[in-house]
Amino acid sequence: MNNIKTRKKTFLLLIGIITISTSLCACSFIDKVFNKDGGTAESQAEVQADARVPANSAEETSDTGNGDDSTDSMNENAKAEMIEVTVSEDKYIFEDKVMDIDELKGIIEGKEGAVVKITDENSTLNAYKDLTAYLEERGIEFTEENN
Repeated sequence: MNNIKTRKKTFLLLIGIITISTSLCACSFIDKVFNKDGGTAESQAEVQADARVPANSAEETSDTGNGDDSTDSMNENAKAEMIEVTVSEDKYIFEDKVMDIDELKGIIEGKEGAVVKITDENSTLNAYKDLTAYLEERGIEFTEENN
C-alpha cells in the first residue's frame, strides 16, 4: 500500500514539473515572437501608429478637453505644413507640376517638419512604394488617400 502512495506522489510531482516547464517555454516563445526587439508589444504598436497620421481623422482636428494630450499632439500635426503629392501611374505631381522622385525628394527635404499627403490615382506599385519607403526611411510623417 505504501508503494502505491509513493508512486502517486512521484507521478503528481512529475506532472507538476512538466506543467511548469511547459508554461515557462510557452512564455519565452510568446515573448520572442511578439517582442522581437525587446520592447513591449504596446510600444511597438505606438511606434507604428506614429509612423502614419490617419487622413481626415476626427481626433486630428478636435480636442475633447478631458486632459488627454493625444489629441493635442494630433492638432500640432494638423498645423504642420502639408505637402500634397499625387502619384499617377509612375509620375509624381506636386503643385500641378509633374516631376520625378528625385525632384520630389528635394522639395520634401527642403520643408522640414512637413507632413506629406499622398493621393493615389492609379499609381504603379513601384512608384508608390518608392515614395512611401523614402518617407518611412527618413521618418517623415505621411497620410495616404486613394481616389
